Amino acid sequence: MAGATEKAGLSGFVARLDLRSILFLLASIGLATIAGFLGWNAVGSFSKVGAPGIVIDRRILHFVQGVFFSLGTALTVLYGYRCFRMMDPDWRREFLRLQAPRAREFKHTAHLIRKSPLTLGGLAVIAIFAGLAFTAAVAPGIVAPFPQDAGAVYYRGEEFQPPFQRTQVWRNETFSTEYNQTGWIGWNGDEERPPGGYVFPCPCPTAIGGDALNWTGGVELVGLSANVARSRLAGDRFEIGGYRLEDVYTPDIGFVGVQVRQRVAPGNHLAVSLSWDGGASWSNPITTSGLNFTRARWAETLDFTPATSWTPAKLLPSDLRLRAVHVKDTGASDGPLDIDYLAVLVFFQGKYTLFGTDDLGRDYVSRVILAAPLDLLIAIIVVASGLIIGVVLGVASGYYGGWIDESIMRITDIFLSIPGLILALAFTAALGPGLLNIMTALVITWWPGYTRLIRGQTLSIRENLYVEAARAVGVPSSRIVLRHVLPNAFAPVLVNATLDMGTVILVASALSFLGLGVQPPEPEWGAMVSDGRLYIIAQGWWWLSTFPGLAILFASLGFNLAGDGLRDILDPRLRR
Repeated sequence: MAGATEKAGLSGFVARLDLRSILFLLASIGLATIAGFLGWNAVGSFSKVGAPGIVIDRRILHFVQGVFFSLGTALTVLYGYRCFRMMDPDWRREFLRLQAPRAREFKHTAHLIRKSPLTLGGLAVIAIFAGLAFTAAVAPGIVAPFPQDAGAVYYRGEEFQPPFQRTQVWRNETFSTEYNQTGWIGWNGDEERPPGGYVFPCPCPTAIGGDALNWTGGVELVGLSANVARSRLAGDRFEIGGYRLEDVYTPDIGFVGVQVRQRVAPGNHLAVSLSWDGGASWSNPITTSGLNFTRARWAETLDFTPATSWTPAKLLPSDLRLRAVHVKDTGASDGPLDIDYLAVLVFFQGKYTLFGTDDLGRDYVSRVILAAPLDLLIAIIVVASGLIIGVVLGVASGYYGGWIDESIMRITDIFLSIPGLILALAFTAALGPGLLNIMTALVITWWPGYTRLIRGQTLSIRENLYVEAARAVGVPSSRIVLRHVLPNAFAPVLVNATLDMGTVILVASALSFLGLGVQPPEPEWGAMVSDGRLYIIAQGWWWLSTFPGLAILFASLGFNLAGDGLRDILDPRLRR
């Protein structure tokens, strides 16, 4: 009988389903998937808190991320359950009937927001930054092109690349492998560094052949002998390779050449050839001019770009080889030929960089995006902590009065008598740099303002008739505070907290700019501005400070505009 009743109830429920029920079912499944993803990230963040070898700042960051992920999981589960219940048309109609007053209030609020373009713009900016921060914390690869190690060095030759273009990369590499050589001396054992290093003034290593070309006197430090490879007879040759060019990652190779730094006797030259297939085939030899290098003429460059259609595969250490032969002009006598430097020079176009790269070759748009979670997290933690402390102390001071009010207000006055930035600087300098210390210093600086604001609201609300009536019928003070005082006093506090979000971002960035905030290599907007200011005037690399500065500007502006709009919305006189 019970089974039949259950079956009839299930069939009746199925009969009530409509098209909107299917949509709510799909929504609930999607929210359940998101909740599982957030829960998995929360577990991962909490598990890293106790991992050995992680500095305290990273542990705090993982803990806070875990808290936010857990809150997001709970909220998503709640709305997922609601969507699942909304599948039932009867439950949905009853729910919508009960929510009708809130829906009308929400529509009126949305109408007020649409009437204020600045407020709408502020909310849009906050939504963009919040979305980037959340995605960068959960799945950084989606929003940051190179998220490893906060926009790590993705190529060794792409430092200080300008924005809005592909990187222009020059690479020069010396050999690491010698395949064969005949007649040359000085490669390895002729001038080895003595045990314990060189002693000045000499004894020093003996120069090759007495240094007949006066290498030392012309270029090197006084007292040092030549450190060269030398050939005395035409026909001496060597073959070398192992050039570390395996990280040339695009086929847009614009130049391949060889740089030679030499001193030769008149009529003697070096003929250089390149192989791109491990020695199976060679380019036509290119002969050096025979001019000696000087302080003004550092080296001679031989162009091998037309030799073949160059690709990254042809530049691999196992395939690229260089062959050099000592040659002489007709009628010229054999003379010494010294080589001090011999390297392969490659130019190619790399990745497209939207914001350029920094002094370590790190992609700057990655660092700006990956700094958003940290800066917004500081603002949220500081404002939320200061708000909790200020609300508790302000309500206690305003509602109970007496010695409680006097004690709390005198302590508050002491903190308010010192400018906030100076107070934050003092506490940060005393506690030391770091994420935890900067948040602690800002919380200590921020709570007095909320305390005084909520106290003033509480003083005015506690004299209202509905509070007096509740007190007269014996309602406990805690219930009066939670049900009557706080809901009516919280509107201006919420507006002030929204405005303070932008201010906290500015102050935290200022402390990081001074070296007292988040420490490298963690990306933080203020620290990035500080690092880039060294290069603006001297080298003209403007993007290093401009883009993180713009991020600070727009984040603060968004919260300020949203706060102004929220104040207008919550003011009853402006809602008419």
